[in-house]
Amino acid sequence: MTGSGDSATTDNEAVTLRFTVGRTDFAQAMMSRFGGKWWLLLTILILAGSAAGAVLSDWRWAVAGLMLALVVAPAGAAFLYFSYGLKSECYINVLPHTVNLSPDGILISADVMPRPDEVPEGSEPQPIRSYKTLFPTTSVGKYRVDSKGITIDIEAPSRGFLRLPYSAFESPEHFRMAVEILVGIIRNKHSDKNENTKRHS
Repeated sequence: MTGSGDSATTDNEAVTLRFTVGRTDFAQAMMSRFGGKWWLLLTILILAGSAAGAVLSDWRWAVAGLMLALVVAPAGAAFLYFSYGLKSECYINVLPHTVNLSPDGILISADVMPRPDEVPEGSEPQPIRSYKTLFPTTSVGKYRVDSKGITIDIEAPSRGFLRLPYSAFESPEHFRMAVEILVGIIRNKHSDKNENTKRHS
């Protein structure tokens, strides 16, 4: 993951540095978001097949475990990539972008960069195009914290996620403010839902 540029953070707004999410981190977040139970089951089956082959001295169990690892696992990863990874709610993570969190939602400012072979030698690559995407508060779901950053679930218009590594923030204080804004968005969203439920009951 890389970060650059300036970030601006106030009580009502938190802006990250310009950064990209690495492919490994992106793949891990996508598997956790969309295929956690299936990958756990697949891992258990692979380990069970390998253990059965070792204990029973029957190489057919080991072959079955290898088939799961070398055939089923890559097919499952490809399914996740084509079903979810190519949606704008996901692939925006791997583009150079900044994230602006405010009470209105999450605004992404992304740059589409040229391929390395399209950039003249010795020159600085320039974006082919830039665009902004707003995920309103109604689209923002839960978030999870891990050792490298946080992952925010996007629920609409399609299921996706935003990955925010700690390195995307200028300082721990900026990160703390971003989390406070995010918690406020989620809290207000639940409050609105409860009020609507009371009105219709």
